[in-house]
Amino acid sequence: MIDPETKAYIDQQLRFYQRIRDERAAPDRTIYAEYTTAAAQSIPSHGSNYNVIDYGTKVKDTHNIVTTGASWVATLPAPGAVSVQAATMFASSTAWGLGESGSLILFYNGALYRALDQDDEMDSSGTGQFKILGGGTRVWCDTGDTLDIRIYNNSGSTIALYNSGVWNWVTICLPR
Repeated sequence: MIDPETKAYIDQQLRFYQRIRDERAAPDRTIYAEYTTAAAQSIPSHGSNYNVIDYGTKVKDTHNIVTTGASWVATLPAPGAVSVQAATMFASSTAWGLGESGSLILFYNGALYRALDQDDEMDSSGTGQFKILGGGTRVWCDTGDTLDIRIYNNSGSTIALYNSGVWNWVTICLPR
């Protein structure tokens, strides 16, 4: 029989070596994904529909959490408070009239979750103007939850995103 003091020491050593093993198996636990797009994706005008932005160029994705394409989505491999930052810019257009808006929205598990930005105070009918949207938030996610960024345009016209990854990007970070 092991006395309580010896058992406590053994348990402490076991936890210590388990922690070392875990750190060697996953030296960088932070989950980080950064994507851009320069594809000039066309965003049709929809009364109530949101279009998924295909940030198709991977800059960094430490845990391969993103699936690119028309159904662009990030699937979280672990629970925690996730920081999401995104920006996009509509290409120069004369289609925007007063009261018409563009919105950048975070969707969580396929449902509208939080507006990151909205711009509806610009009249570009006389001269072409760019519309820039961007913002960020934090959201608690469980393992397997999904995040995607969608955009809204009600100008009455299809407007492309500007063809530069400098203006169209997303980052997702879950510190561990």
